[in-house]
Amino acid sequence: MDLSLLNKQIKALEKNKIEKSSDFPSINEIEENNLYYLNLFDIVDNDPTKTNTGMKFANPGYITWDFEQKTWLNVEREMNEEDEPIIKQFTDNHGAEHSETMSCKEIITAKLKELGADGLCGENCGCPIDDLCPCSENCLDCVPAQKKKCKNCEYEEFVPLEEK
Repeated sequence: MDLSLLNKQIKALEKNKIEKSSDFPSINEIEENNLYYLNLFDIVDNDPTKTNTGMKFANPGYITWDFEQKTWLNVEREMNEEDEPIIKQFTDNHGAEHSETMSCKEIITAKLKELGADGLCGENCGCPIDDLCPCSENCLDCVPAQKKKCKNCEYEEFVPLEEK
């Protein structure tokens, strides 16, 4: 997603203001990198003739459409010295934050969520997506994993996705 293009479009948001569910666009009306401004509190995208994601936006702010995930992303921004808005990061509907420069952990977390994984696993270890590498070991050899009930005990274990 091109952040510089999004920054330019913030100035032209009047036509993309959303104040009620029927103000959301239909998927066919959305252009890539368009920003929309949620003007009020507690707006729900639940109009069946529009994007209809069911997402609730509790606070005013900016959103943009993620064509791959078919969902809205919240956009955080701040102003630079020339009073021009600068996009800082996105938050998707899974709560994952994406910024212009993502850390390795953010990149891994985003990819794991995209794959539908619950975490990572390696030789004799596994960790959940919200607590990656708690053992402080090198996780470069770990693979995306899902939780599975252990065959020999009452606990859950992490197994590679392809073995589920």
